[in-house]
Amino acid sequence: METVRPISEEEFVAAFLACEYDSRRFGDDFRRLLAAHGAAHELVLSPDLTDQAANEERRRLLKEFRAYGGGRGLLANMPDGVRWERAIATADDLRQVLYIDYSYWNDLSGGTRRPVDAVERIRAGRETFGQSNDAFWRGAEAVRNGVEFRPMILVSHDGSRWVVIEGHLRLTSYVLADKLPERVEVIAGRSARMEEWDLY
Repeated sequence: METVRPISEEEFVAAFLACEYDSRRFGDDFRRLLAAHGAAHELVLSPDLTDQAANEERRRLLKEFRAYGGGRGLLANMPDGVRWERAIATADDLRQVLYIDYSYWNDLSGGTRRPVDAVERIRAGRETFGQSNDAFWRGAEAVRNGVEFRPMILVSHDGSRWVVIEGHLRLTSYVLADKLPERVEVIAGRSARMEEWDLY
């Protein structure tokens, strides 16, 4: 993983929310949350990281939607003080990335949390918890058509093991399409305490 530049926690939060906004699965729920907060879409799509009030509002949104900083949800119990950066991941890097330790992704991958194993099961027609695999096939087609995606977000405790926290579908689609990018920008977070996070 090649560092491009360090980024602030505020930039990580904004990037995560932009992915949620675009999400086919979660986007409608997230946009409803934006509306409930009376927030303009530009808060997420054109973030001004120098505006502290806007930064605080984005953090509130991520806490409410994904439990970032407390509560119950995807990002609950993630350690404080994660060092965030924009980085370049190679195809070899991406082959080593694991899914989060969560029931759906565990089952999809046959317990290994490796996308390559999940793809074998998808190709064999196995569905997890009765959920269709259509989204993965659509994602693979988008990859083959050259669609550009927002950066995936990965975390590690020391750089030796990376877990995707945002971008499971994109990562799986790359593998399913047999088209892992040779170099792709990601957002990477490191913390010596990452192993304390429930889903790591």
